[in-house]
Amino acid sequence: MLAEAVGRAVEGVEARLAEVQQQLLDMEPQLSVAQQAVADARREFLAIDGTAKAAELREEAESLLARMRHDVESYARLRLAGLCWNAAFGVIRNRHKAHYSLGPAIISG
Repeated sequence: MLAEAVGRAVEGVEARLAEVQQQLLDMEPQLSVAQQAVADARREFLAIDGTAKAAELREEAESLLARMRHDVESYARLRLAGLCWNAAFGVIRNRHKAHYSLGPAIISG
């Protein structure tokens, strides 16, 4: 009985291994395309010198960085405001719970 269970487990593992191997074979063309794209991008990057293209890319990077800084600052302000709001609301809710027992249906309602 134990040998039979082990045999079924081994068969299951072997079947799964065959599936994974087939998936790997199926993915090889995609991997090849991705590797080619990386190689092309690397060649283009290495071809950039002190030309206008490099300056253009640098300006674009600086512009993106400035936008990211602005967005991060806005997010931080909003997040802090939300935390303050939640804290204030919690204080008010706790005060009212102490004075009025309205029940959860009316409070959440």
